Amino acid sequence: MDTITVGGVSCYSGNNLSGIVDTGTSVLVGNKTIIDEIKEELGIGKHARIILCNGKTYDNLKDIVFVIGGIKYNLPKEQYILKVTSEGVTECMVGL
Repeated sequence: MDTITVGGVSCYSGNNLSGIVDTGTSVLVGNKTIIDEIKEELGIGKHARIILCNGKTYDNLKDIVFVIGGIKYNLPKEQYILKVTSEGVTECMVGL
């Protein structure tokens, strides 16, 4: 993996960035330092697990871009935020 960016800001790049793709899961896991930096760049704070679905934070979430072999793979918020409705209340769970 070449780099990870959020809104054009590099969260990590270097020769030692590696990863695995598991299409059977709905969350992204990885090195805590890198995940925390991604969450900070998203503006949700490194400890956030749930955010308001109809708030400014959700509306302003940027795409996460993984660059692998020079090819950009765009991950929009709809793919890393899990909307869950229970008893008429919708919460947005951060899938990082």
